[in-house]
Amino acid sequence: DIVEAESDGLAAGRLKPLGCNLRPRTTQAAPWASRLAPRELVLRASVGRGQGTQVKWQFVPQFAALDASGKQISAGGVCAALTSSRPTSLVVVWTGGHPLEVSLTSQISNPAHGNISVKVSLDTTSDWETHPSVSIRLTWQGAVPWGASESIGLRLASTLTGQVEHLQVRVEPSASCAPPSPEGRSWLQGLLLSLAALAVLWLAWTSLTLLSPAPAAAALPRSSGTWQGPDVASPFRPMGF
Repeated sequence: DIVEAESDGLAAGRLKPLGCNLRPRTTQAAPWASRLAPRELVLRASVGRGQGTQVKWQFVPQFAALDASGKQISAGGVCAALTSSRPTSLVVVWTGGHPLEVSLTSQISNPAHGNISVKVSLDTTSDWETHPSVSIRLTWQGAVPWGASESIGLRLASTLTGQVEHLQVRVEPSASCAPPSPEGRSWLQGLLLSLAALAVLWLAWTSLTLLSPAPAAAALPRSSGTWQGPDVASPFRPMGF
């Protein structure tokens, strides 16, 4: 039921040339997700009671991707949306049991905003041959809650058929606010640094004020032997010789 066949044979008692047209069905990944594709396609043809003949072809189906909700993704579509609150998403690709190459064609433009990692659930050839579908886990490593949305390219390729599909991974921060400065300091950190600098200056000024010497007291006039206090009689009498 993966291909449809139409043929022409005997009609109205006359022999007509035999022809067969094969038309591939549209890939339906959701109902086929648990089914392996046949390894070969066999076409058998016979006329009357003759033995007939058969032709065999290697059969490798077109793969198709499903997002986390089970919806089939068209070429160039968004296969996953990663946010700072949900930095992981799963993409399922139906291959029918054939190998698939998975890679990213780009990364987040600013390394300070993290990066996207890809992990494929199957590794060895024997795993591919026994599993009709493969899971691709996309993770936003070092996710941050600020910045602008970006699209990261995901490339799927079959080495057997040459089929290549390009999908999009959306990176959507929780808030669209300005990122920190290149030095990694936020406005709050800058404010705290300014306050700390002012505190240091105030302490330095206070210390200099406390350590500076007090002004010297005015010198008293030296006594000439006669008490000069106002309105006070001298307790001493001059002595003559």
